Amino acid sequence: MIHPNPVHHHFHMHRIKEMTALYWTNSLRATATAFVVVLVPIYLTKLGYSLTEVLLVFVAEGLLWLMLLYPSMLIIHRIGANQLMAFSVIILVGFMVSLGLLPIYGWMIVGVVLFKALSSLYWFSLRLNFTAVTKGKEAGKKIGLTNALFLACMGIAPAVGGVVAELYGIGWAYLVAIAIILLACVPLLNVNEVGSWSKSDLSKLNLKKILPDLIANAGSTIDDFVGALVWPMLIFIIIPTYAGVGLLSALVVISAILISLWVGYRESKKGESHYLRQGSLIMSITNFLRFLTQTISQVAGINLLAGVGQALYTTPLASRYYKNAAKEPTMEYIFAMQVISAIAWVAYPLLLIALTLFFNDKQVLIIGALLAIPATWVIRYMRT
Repeated sequence: MIHPNPVHHHFHMHRIKEMTALYWTNSLRATATAFVVVLVPIYLTKLGYSLTEVLLVFVAEGLLWLMLLYPSMLIIHRIGANQLMAFSVIILVGFMVSLGLLPIYGWMIVGVVLFKALSSLYWFSLRLNFTAVTKGKEAGKKIGLTNALFLACMGIAPAVGGVVAELYGIGWAYLVAIAIILLACVPLLNVNEVGSWSKSDLSKLNLKKILPDLIANAGSTIDDFVGALVWPMLIFIIIPTYAGVGLLSALVVISAILISLWVGYRESKKGESHYLRQGSLIMSITNFLRFLTQTISQVAGINLLAGVGQALYTTPLASRYYKNAAKEPTMEYIFAMQVISAIAWVAYPLLLIALTLFFNDKQVLIIGALLAIPATWVIRYMRT
């Protein structure tokens, strides 16, 4: 349950300050991670890691993320969501440092996995904070703006990061990302907790009722994994440079930002289902076309299409997420959604690892894109 801050007449101002902090922190964090994260699988490949080993790194990250979720719920009860959110942002510095030291000390791969898993707890605290601020109401416009800022950062940063890595070395990309991470923590220093979180009771959850949400969220996570590993590595086969991957990845932003704002404004009139179905369909088509890609121009076209699909489904999916979180036992609902995300983050790469026993790397990546078609299709089943 969410309990309003006891100083009732300041509650509205606290909500405004919290929302502003969330906008800034989320945008800066997205910029820092996008600066290098899209390049991580390629970076590991350049260091001599096989596709199977790269996938195992992601599996290990997902397993640790899964194990950390229940303790993090207990921590939020004691110290609040903002504190965990700030911690999960600052811990990204350890992730960047581990990546930078990896060519010298191979054992730093443990740090890469550990710090990345710890940073994933950001999403737990962000979901809780956003639910508390919006109370599940009038979320569309706020989410549209949040997604537009997020997509802008996710689109522009890989291009800049790729160019920096290509011209000056990937170490400089890590240093820039670290500076942005430190800035991302600043907005959270000036806000108080909007709500307090009662001790969780997982028996309150009706798993049968929220099953469609869990399935939709798992599908969305698999789509995220395709964007984080499968698609960058397919691009790298076509144009094997950091700058090339970063610039081509940045094309997503061109088609995504305005659409995200438009969907956020229109969804209250047109309905979330309309845009959720459209976005789900376009992303399914996009994942099918990825397996046909052979040229740079085709990669660019698919990235533009992916931007449209993501902008169409991300806002209504998040709107339903927060509305349902506000209606259900909030902490328990978001915990369940985080658990299913972590499970999907483990299960999907394990399936790809199994495929490496029978197919070469490019074939595995192509099949991985095709397997994402049903994952993006089920996103539409998020409950109203």
